[in-house]
Amino acid sequence: MKPQDYLGFLATNNLKVGFYADLNTMYGAAEFVELALNYDIKPIIGVAFELTYGRIHFFAKNHIGYQVISKLSSIACVDEKIDIDHLESEIFKSTYDYDNVWVIFHQV
Repeated sequence: MKPQDYLGFLATNNLKVGFYADLNTMYGAAEFVELALNYDIKPIIGVAFELTYGRIHFFAKNHIGYQVISKLSSIACVDEKIDIDHLESEIFKSTYDYDNVWVIFHQV
């Protein structure tokens, strides 16, 4: 679904918040934020990763959360290759402030 169609659906149904997550990257986040604000919809930005045991989504609650997911996205896409083992070890480090993100996990 195109972001415009999604945001149009939200606006038509009087929904004020829209969630957006790319897989492994955050390339589309800036465009989504700009479009969402044009629809008077609060954008919630995230990133999703395919791990060995399932898909995990991180959504930023605030600026600190955005920094966390940006860091994880940067780790995931080194030289445009995904190092799943390294990414998984980074995700489970206690150095990240996960109080500022929502986490959704889908087991495969």
